[in-house]
Amino acid sequence: MAEEIKKLIYYLKRTLGKWEFTESEILNVLSMRTRFLTPVEVKEFLNIAVQHKYLKLENDTYSITTSLVDVSLPVDYRPDFKTLVEEKGERDLFVEILEYIVQSGKMTKKEVLVEVSRIREMNPIISSYVACLLVAKLNGLDVQKFTDELA
Repeated sequence: MAEEIKKLIYYLKRTLGKWEFTESEILNVLSMRTRFLTPVEVKEFLNIAVQHKYLKLENDTYSITTSLVDVSLPVDYRPDFKTLVEEKGERDLFVEILEYIVQSGKMTKKEVLVEVSRIREMNPIISSYVACLLVAKLNGLDVQKFTDELA
C-alpha cells in the first residue's frame, strides 16, 4: 500500500540529501528540475503524503516520518500521478473535474492546470477542487454533478 508515495518521498530524500524540506524545495525538484509533476500535482502529493502520515508538516517544513529502508527505485524512475491519487484511498474530484474539462475539448490538461494555479495564486484560500470547478464554469461547462457531490 502507498508504494508510489514512498517512492517519491525516497526520491526527494535521495535528491536533496536530507530528511526535511520546504515546499519550495519540493516544488523545485519535482516540478521545475525534473518536470515529474505539475505544481498542482506536487501540492496534491504533499496533501496525500501528510494525510497518510508519511510526511509531517510543521512550521512550513515537511519531515519524513516513514521508514524508507524497503524502498528501491529503478534507474529510469518516473512517478505516476494517477497511482498516487489512487493510493489516496478515495475518489479525487479534482482529477475527475480536470478530465471532464479536457474531454469537453475546451482546454488542454496543461491549460487547465495553469489556470487553476493562476486562480489559486490570486486566491490562496481557494482549494484546487474549487479552482478547477471555476475553470469549468468559466468555460461554459455544467458543473452541477460535481457541486451536488460536494454539498
